[in-house]
Amino acid sequence: MSPDDAEKMNLKNGDYVDVKLDGERGISFANTLIRVKDSYVTEMHIDTDEANAAGIAFHTKGELVIDEPWGQADIISRKNMELNGRKAG
Repeated sequence: MSPDDAEKMNLKNGDYVDVKLDGERGISFANTLIRVKDSYVTEMHIDTDEANAAGIAFHTKGELVIDEPWGQADIISRKNMELNGRKAG
């Protein structure tokens, strides 16, 4: 992720997010590590096996799940919040 995009999304290097992709079968990647560096562009790299299993095509768009309210969070998002040091509230 580029530093500009990280700042806009209130993220920093080392944060974890969930990523939801539509794709043929739809899939969520839980606890996805954010890496921020000046030379990076904002994109997600998925290995070939994961992409094939999920029916993901080149240039598939996804959604970053950040700061989902605790009461509405599913188990994956709760773990995500714990990894980022966020408390129930």
